[in-house]
Amino acid sequence: MKKNILLGLYVLSTLISCASDYYPGSIFSIDGESGFTVVKVVTFEKGGVFYFKVFNEKFSERPEKVDLKELTPKMAENGKDFYIMPVPKELFFQWRPKYLGREEVSDKEQESVRLVKKVF
Repeated sequence: MKKNILLGLYVLSTLISCASDYYPGSIFSIDGESGFTVVKVVTFEKGGVFYFKVFNEKFSERPEKVDLKELTPKMAENGKDFYIMPVPKELFFQWRPKYLGREEVSDKEQESVRLVKKVF
């Protein structure tokens, strides 16, 4: 009985910690077609859509940690806004995301999302 309670508490704490990884500002490595890449969650809609800031760098092995200041963000066609990719959560989870950390979301990142939402 005591083992079951402890196991239940462990599972619950794991679920809670995993859920907290998907807040705006969360940084992930994802498994893409040509290696691993890094994305940052700018916002998440209740309907299940993530809006990501995408970085250009590709990694042959999954990075364990990254410094976003050393990465190059992909830019929108206008050359001044960040490329923001809206992705349904089901597709995101197929990319086997691995949490790398968290940074604040900037005003420029939020503005880039607003521009994308106008188009979609």
